[in-house]
Amino acid sequence: MEKQLKSVNHDKLKENEIEKMLTSFNKFSDTIDKKLDAADFTIKRYAIEEIVKSVEVKKNEIILNYAVPLKRKKGTLCMVTQH
Repeated sequence: MEKQLKSVNHDKLKENEIEKMLTSFNKFSDTIDKKLDAADFTIKRYAIEEIVKSVEVKKNEIILNYAVPLKRKKGTLCMVTQH
């Protein structure tokens, strides 16, 4: 019984650590998101180069695979115009 209690406490500590890391990452992500809105093209391009893991070009679409998850819902990092 004591061993199980220690295991449960250990698991809760791990969960708390993970929750703190996620909270910290989300705050960081929000800060970056706000700064990207005000960034110029050069900075946005650099950010894309650091964030994008790979690019898949298909017949009717371009798929960006990110190295880290992004929560951006508004705005864009870059604009593409088709002619």
